[in-house]
Amino acid sequence: MAKRSSKLVTGCVVTIIVIVAVIFVVGYPFRSSTALKISFITVTNDVALGFLATFVATNESNEEITFAGYAPQIKRQGIWSKLTSAGDITTLPAHTAGTFTIPAATNCEAWREPVLWVYDRASETEQIRSGVKANLYFNWLRASRGQWPHYYNNMGGVGYTAFSAEITNTPGK
Repeated sequence: MAKRSSKLVTGCVVTIIVIVAVIFVVGYPFRSSTALKISFITVTNDVALGFLATFVATNESNEEITFAGYAPQIKRQGIWSKLTSAGDITTLPAHTAGTFTIPAATNCEAWREPVLWVYDRASETEQIRSGVKANLYFNWLRASRGQWPHYYNNMGGVGYTAFSAEITNTPGK
C-alpha cells in the first residue's frame, strides 16, 4: 500500500513539473536580445569639446526600448576594458532610430560603444525569471559574506548590452 501511494505522489509531482515547464515555455515571450543596433556615424573635432563620436541607435523591435550608453570600451593589447558608467537614458519607440554623441576614445588601438538597454514593459514571465535570477545571485553574495538570505522584490525585466562595431584609430590622431 505504501509503494502505491509513493508512486502516486511521484507521478503527481512529475506531472506538475511537466505542466509548469510547458506553461513556462509556451508563455515565454520570445523577444530578441539583438533588437537594438548601434552604428558608428562619424567623429567630429569640436573646438570646445574635442573629438566627439556620433552613433545611431536603431530599435528593430515592435516594442519601446530604453537605453543608456556606457563610456567607450577601449581595446589595448587585444583586451577590452571593463564597462564603466552608463550615460544619459533615452527611450526609442518601436521601429525608430535616434542619434547620440559621446567623447571619442583617441588614446588606444581600437574602441567601441557599449549600450545597456531594456524593453520598457517586461512581460510577467520575464519579471518572474528576472526576480528569481536576481534573488539567487544577490542571496549567493549575501551567503558568501555570512549574511542571512533576503527576498528582493520588483527586480524588473531583463537587461541586454549592445555594442557598436570596433572602431580603429588611425595613427597620428
